[in-house]
Amino acid sequence: MLLSFPAPAAADSEQLVSDAAAGWTAGAVNQEAAAPGRFFAGDLEYAHASALTQNKEAYIAAVVKGPARYESFTFSEVKVKLHGKTVAVLSGHCDVKMTGLEVFRVRTLQVYLENNGQGRKHGAAASTPFRRRDASGASRLLPSLCRSRP
Repeated sequence: MLLSFPAPAAADSEQLVSDAAAGWTAGAVNQEAAAPGRFFAGDLEYAHASALTQNKEAYIAAVVKGPARYESFTFSEVKVKLHGKTVAVLSGHCDVKMTGLEVFRVRTLQVYLENNGQGRKHGAAASTPFRRRDASGASRLLPSLCRSRP
């Protein structure tokens, strides 16, 4: 998520990044286009845990149209690392509750860049193991591969 990084203490900037993560996910839960639109950069490439990638417009359209898809995002073990005054990386876990599905945990990585004093989310990646049945019917964990472009 791109966010403006004022000159104050690093702790303040880290809190702003955490607040941005909470802001866009709350918007996704509430099916509000404005919240993700506020935090996402125009060139966002979002990689879902399923390996589906979407740009800003496709992500927002998928979230706001039709029935609700998300019930909650619960972040834990969140770390924000600042790289100079213009880049921050948020990493941690997120328990995702989608409508009609059990909660699943993803590892999240979100990159924020300053954008002329206004923050916007630039890109995010999440990955989680999936269970697949092999030819014998045995359940196996296979990692999903997700990526985001710089």
